[in-house]
Amino acid sequence: MEMIQKFLTLEAARIKKTLNINAELLRCLLLYDCEANCMQLKADIKIGCANAYVREHNGSDTLPLYISDFDHNIRKGFLKYKTYREEIEEIIPYDYSYSVNGMAVKMSSVDKEKLNNVSIYEDLHQKAESLAASGLDENDINIILSTELENRFHKYKNELTKQIVNKEQFSMLVDKQIIYLIESFLEDAALKLGRNFSNSVFYGLCLHLNSVIYKQTKPNKVSPKQIMNILDQYKTEYLLSTDLALTIKKEFGLELPIDEVILITMFICYQTPISDISNKPVVLFAFYGDGIADSITKTIISLTHLENVFSFELAFEKEMEEIYDSIKRYILKIERGKGIIVVYDSSFLSEMLVTLEHELKIVIRQLPIPITTMGIELVRKAAIEENVDSVYQSAMKNMGVFGMNLKKVIITLCTTGKGSAEELKKYIERYGKVEGMEIISLSISDIDRLREELVYIMKTNIIQCIVGTFDPKLFSLPFISISEVFGTPKEKLPGLLQRNREEKSLIDYEEVFHYLEEQLEYANVEKLKKLLPQFILEINERICELSLDSEVGLFIHISCCIDRMRGHLPSPQNMRRETIISKYNWQFKTLLKLAKPLEKSFDIIFNDDEIANILTIIYKL
Repeated sequence: MEMIQKFLTLEAARIKKTLNINAELLRCLLLYDCEANCMQLKADIKIGCANAYVREHNGSDTLPLYISDFDHNIRKGFLKYKTYREEIEEIIPYDYSYSVNGMAVKMSSVDKEKLNNVSIYEDLHQKAESLAASGLDENDINIILSTELENRFHKYKNELTKQIVNKEQFSMLVDKQIIYLIESFLEDAALKLGRNFSNSVFYGLCLHLNSVIYKQTKPNKVSPKQIMNILDQYKTEYLLSTDLALTIKKEFGLELPIDEVILITMFICYQTPISDISNKPVVLFAFYGDGIADSITKTIISLTHLENVFSFELAFEKEMEEIYDSIKRYILKIERGKGIIVVYDSSFLSEMLVTLEHELKIVIRQLPIPITTMGIELVRKAAIEENVDSVYQSAMKNMGVFGMNLKKVIITLCTTGKGSAEELKKYIERYGKVEGMEIISLSISDIDRLREELVYIMKTNIIQCIVGTFDPKLFSLPFISISEVFGTPKEKLPGLLQRNREEKSLIDYEEVFHYLEEQLEYANVEKLKKLLPQFILEINERICELSLDSEVGLFIHISCCIDRMRGHLPSPQNMRRETIISKYNWQFKTLLKLAKPLEKSFDIIFNDDEIANILTIIYKL
């Protein structure tokens, strides 16, 4: 937008006129495929301004720019408008125009009567004639008019909704018969269309029809082209709207023209999500049974007044392929770019959702709550047992069968080799009082692979926390650093693992070496006490200042590494060795020199893989 404004300002200065440009043209300039980047943008604007000057080089101080003055390729920007609608309207409101002189760009609101006092269609015909006169073809005119129609409809609906202060006031504004009629209509439409309707749709439709039935507003007129567009895109919604029109004729003796039926169709087609949740995760309830998921969703919406929750009904009579296709289409429809949490009660959905996540490239998190299955089992038990506690205990035992007794686990994490993670696991098992919890040690540096591994673990477990040399910052899992583990007195370690954190204390390295002395089989711990602190100190001074976590991580890693080499055990390969050595070449050479005293004392040689592993810990790669 800034580049477009700059180039327009330059052209206005050259022509020595004020350029008038409408919102539609600016949107096209923002959205069209500009393959040669800024040079093409500059050239296209220059050509458009030149064409406008040739068209209208009179003595006026102003020069209007039309989309017909520009290359046909620029008009195709309208094709992307729906995709980027929210972002575009933040920059360019549809009811604004712009004037550009040689110094600056001025933005001003178009002066129009309030929309709720006039027909929302009354000047679309004039606009179409103006666009045709400027040289646009029929397809381009239809795209512009469709955009204008949708924008005006949203504003009209919002203006209607603003009239509502509360539900008590609403019943004084609108005939109760109309309220009941619209409630029934939207409930039926929600089931048939598989979507929820916001309060703004309900309020807006009630107010609009109230004004139409009691002749409080001018009749709306829709062009034949607009009618055909709506009929082509929203056949099901239109048929539902015609049913409502028939009911209105029966109850109020008023036959609605097709223009009003089209407007009702738009009310149930166009729904704008609440702005503060439009780019947030959404929740989907997917349950078997008639209206179960829908009832839960409506209750949640009524209590929270939020519109980020949806329902999907699973029909018993449908085949698996049909259910898969239906839920796939619905997920694509409701997803807002930040993922979906699916709450469901049917086990077959688990694999289906995994497949959909990979196919659609949408983050889907599963929350199985098998309330229907549990209810069936509970009712069957209650029908044959006389003792209520017996039924209750049986249900509690079956919770595991239904996946409700997920086991807690602690993850010990290291980026290089599994030695450090395993030693950390042993330390926690020995002093952490983690009975009933499983400790899983992982050695993964690739963040994507780690994400996959954690997702797999979370399917059958609850991750209590991650303990390691770095915080992967995944899934909001609690993280405890290795320095906190070794800096906490042994008797307080269980509290730390339960996330009862205290002020982090300095590491007691004597405690670390004492533990290593019990664990290492081949390395002399006395030599480590003498040489390893000096090695770490020189890394701090000659390579980079280590964080507390990296320092503890190096102590454990190098100790395990020396022990492994002394025992002639195989060393893990670093798959990124060449890349790391190339990027950190001087640090690599410096480490080789600093490691000489350790190599000489323990009669070992650090190979390139091991040095690359040390660099990985130092720089948290």
